[in-house]
Amino acid sequence: MEFIFRFFHPDKLFQERELLTSQQFSGVIVYGITDVDEDFLNNSVLNLPIVVLLRREENLHSICLDDYAVGQNIARLFMERGHKTAGYIGSHQRGRGATIRKLGFLEQCRQYGIQIKEQWVIDTPKRDYEGGFIAMKEIIEGKDYPSIMFISMPQQVIGTLNACQKAGVRIPDDMEILAYGTYNYFNYLSPTISCVYLPMECLAQTALDLLMTVLDKNIQMPINRILHEEYCFRESCGGFIE
Repeated sequence: MEFIFRFFHPDKLFQERELLTSQQFSGVIVYGITDVDEDFLNNSVLNLPIVVLLRREENLHSICLDDYAVGQNIARLFMERGHKTAGYIGSHQRGRGATIRKLGFLEQCRQYGIQIKEQWVIDTPKRDYEGGFIAMKEIIEGKDYPSIMFISMPQQVIGTLNACQKAGVRIPDDMEILAYGTYNYFNYLSPTISCVYLPMECLAQTALDLLMTVLDKNIQMPINRILHEEYCFRESCGGFIE
């Protein structure tokens, strides 16, 4: 079995049309598409199986998380840990999954009676260190900051930590932090970072298994598989209360 990896720019999947033909490949696994790319796939005649990752598709094979439920589960974690206030830092550059997770998180927090003030919910122009630092600094400078934060973009984590350290906010004593997504260095920061994530190995294996099943059985009807998130609890935030 031969694999070929090809990178494409967001919204520019149409530029790879010549690769998406059954003459060249038996099937294609696509990761990181935007709404524009989705429209291209749905409106094109591509005579080969395509598996889309991390987006639920009606007309294509796909593998995804139940992002709304992930947001709800994060809110449940916060509730079980006794938090009465919570905040959120994300980015305007987020995709559909992050938008749905945010919605599930905010709505479930409200149902649990967890207070989320408007100034504690910040989406930054950048999904990087600077974005995390500026957002957390703004929240902390309000003095009345929440007892736990959900950081939607893992690239923002170090910035949020540094903002807390500069302001003398102790993690996790004064504020707990949970990130979505993971990096290996999360285990080497001080404090180490708790996170919720989808293991890439699991995603890749499930995608390959689905594609092989579709090819072997000549399945035409779109198949959607839903995976479940995993948690890694470290120093920045404790786990669910059993």
